[in-house]
Order: sequence, then structure tokens, then C-alpha cells
Amino acid sequence: MPRLLSEPCVLTFNPGIVSKIKTIFLFSFLYNSTPTSMKIKALPLVAVIFMTLFFALPLCSSAQCSTRYIDSIFGQVDTTFNVVYTTTAGGGTQTLLLDVYTPHGDTAANRKLIVWAHGGAFFEGSKNDNDMQFLCTNFAHRGYVCASINYRLVSSVVLLYDSTTAFKTIDAAVNDMKASIRYFRKNAADSNTYRIDANQIYSGGGSAGAIMVDFATTIDSVGETPPYYQAIMDSNGGYEGNSGNPGYSSRVVAAASLAGGISNIDWIGPGNPPTFYAQGTADKIIPYECGSVFDGYTGGLIPGLFRLCGSAELEPQMASLHIPTGLQPFPGAGHVPWDSNQGIMNEVDSALAIFFYTLTCPLPTSVPEVTNANADVKVYPNPSNGQLHISVAGGNELLSITVTDLTGRQILKQMVSGAQIDVSLPTISAGVYTLQMQLKEAGINPVTKKIVIE
Repeated sequence: MPRLLSEPCVLTFNPGIVSKIKTIFLFSFLYNSTPTSMKIKALPLVAVIFMTLFFALPLCSSAQCSTRYIDSIFGQVDTTFNVVYTTTAGGGTQTLLLDVYTPHGDTAANRKLIVWAHGGAFFEGSKNDNDMQFLCTNFAHRGYVCASINYRLVSSVVLLYDSTTAFKTIDAAVNDMKASIRYFRKNAADSNTYRIDANQIYSGGGSAGAIMVDFATTIDSVGETPPYYQAIMDSNGGYEGNSGNPGYSSRVVAAASLAGGISNIDWIGPGNPPTFYAQGTADKIIPYECGSVFDGYTGGLIPGLFRLCGSAELEPQMASLHIPTGLQPFPGAGHVPWDSNQGIMNEVDSALAIFFYTLTCPLPTSVPEVTNANADVKVYPNPSNGQLHISVAGGNELLSITVTDLTGRQILKQMVSGAQIDVSLPTISAGVYTLQMQLKEAGINPVTKKIVIE
């Protein structure tokens, strides 16, 4: 994708660049110290050397806004299984493992990293869960390095009905995730086995893993939490926890919460990282709004667990603070609908890829258009005044349409049916948007097109 002059420039001062800058200053000093007659004779050579050094400086991280990180540009993915990221989880001697997914044949340095955490209500699940493998593989195809982690679990979900045990379990899992992030920063400062950019680490999770992500990214200090949770954090090593790899930051630049939640939306504050949310609006396990965990699942026959606020509450709070955010709701769907519906999983995967990408490349021309050889979809007129017609050929039909702006914020989400539909966006502001269309036929990825509203 072409870089335009209006595009934000990310300055990257890595050691190679710093060395070149030092060389330029040293050369300038030596040149200014020579007699005038010698300067005149050497001027052509001076110009060549200076221009060579100057233009060799990668002033902008152009790889940020290439097709990398949005298109699947790598055909294969390499996986390294069972990497030990700590042997001191919880301050003891427990060993925890993760799997690393990398683009096959990639020679780039300073690659973005996403650390993923599986779901399972904090008593089951593993780094090998299907959704984690799918997301890690797909994002590695786009050029990311991905890690799927194991973390400490309880032996039975019944134990979580005690709120103290529940929050101790959550805090332990959060500490493990933080330790895994510190592991990669420690590795980057040493051998940098995975060639990651320690300043470009993201986190993501599903269900319990999303709760971990939400707690880790919204709690900025021990003192921000209520007294009961402060006591738990203090007993587990404080804010960074006691799961190993001390001395490195566990902060991330952005996050993905797939059916997660936090106890208090007031934890969200300035400085929290941009976060993408996805959740079924009829989630009976983790409330879409605010409520008790599992309350909807048991129909009130068994008291719910601890209280959480879900995506419908978190995304508006983020937006009110002008933190980049996006919400992908699935009307009428239950808990983690992507686990049982590949079409929904594809939709989440595509929307998240766009959200992460547009955090560093928010240009109208950078909106990716994803076509599909098995789907003939036409959208017209484009540009338009907000009235669109969508046509699907080949006997297929539309299942849903989603319109998002360039920050990933959802403008419209509709469940639809038919091969010919009209879409009205009468109140939308002029600008460039992403239109994602999910088709009914199984196995076909969503089709994404750029639309311009005048």
C-alpha cells in the first residue's frame, strides 16, 4: 500500500540508526576541522558520503504501512512448541509453557508480537485450543509473531463460587500473562530469538483469557483497585506479580478482548491501551452488559459468580476517553459464538486485523479490500451519499454486514438475508469506511470493501 505524505511517521531509533547518526556527526566534525582549501576539493566526495548516510536512515517505519500485518503475505507458518517462559510461577517452582508462531521464511527484524490467552473458565483449556491456534496461525500469516500461553488454573469451577478464590485465580492468571510478556522483552534484550519489536507487543484472549487481558490492561496500579483486590495483589507480588522475568515491563500497545470483562468500568482510564471487543449480545456466561458471571446460564437456580461488566459497557467507556476502540457484537448469540461458527470466527479475525492495522496506519487509502474467489460481491454506487446496494452472485446470500470507521469503531451491524439488499446510512459523516460482508455459505471468508461517503 502506498505511503502518502499525510500519513503519520513512526520514528524508530534502533541501534543501527543511532550508529548512522553518530557517523554523520563525526564526519561533519572532521570536515569542519579541515583547512578551507581541502574542504573545497573534497566537497563532491563530502556530498556523496553525506547523502548516502542520510538517505540510508529509515526515518519512518514504512513496514508499518505496507501490506504486512493486514494481508496474508506468508504462505506457511512455523510453530515452536512448549517454550518455557517461567519456572517460578506464583513465586514457587511451577513451570509454564507457551507456543510461538512465526511467518515461514520471514527475514524481517523488529516484528510485532501478539500474546494470546485461551478460555475455559479458569479451570480448563490450553494453549492448544482451536481458537488460539486459528488466530495465532492467521496473524502469523500476516507477519506477526504470535504466542499462545498456558497459565495456572483451578481444579474445579466450583471453587470459583467463593469470590476470594475467584479473584485470586484471576490475579494469578493475570500475573502469568504479564510474566509471558516480560519473557519476550527479556529475550529481545538478550538474544532476540524471535526478532520482535519490544515496543510493539499486543495481547489478546478469549473468555477467561479475555478477562485476563481486560484486568491486565485497565488496572494501572494496586491502589486503583478496591481493598479486597489490593490485598490479593499485594500477596501475589504486587502490580507486576511474582511469576518470573522481573525487571521488564508487561505493558502492551493494544489488546483484544473476545468475550471478556472487568469488575468496574471506572478502572478504564486515560493511558489504557486501545482495545478491540467482540461478544454475543445474549452471552449467558459473561454478561454483555453488567451482571454476575454464569447468572444467565443457570437461570437463577444457582447464584451467579462474581460481578463483571462486558463489552457493551467497556467499549463506550473507552470511547468516552477518546481511546481507540471497537466493538463487534453478535446479536442474539451466546458465549464465544466463534467457537462453533467458522463464519463468525472469520469475521472476528478480519475485524481485529483491521483494528490493529489502523492503529498505526489510519489512512483512507490503507483500508484493505479482501476479495474472495468464491464470492462475486458488488457494492454500488461507491462513492455514495449513504445509500448502497449490495449484490451477491453465484447462488450465495448475505448473512451480515458491518460498517466500521478507520479506527475500527463499529458504525453499523446488521443481520441480513438475500442476494440483493439495500443499505441506508443516512446519518453517517462523510469519509472513508470499511464494509465487511459475511456470506451464508460455509467456508467462505468475509468480503471487505472500502466505501466512500460524500
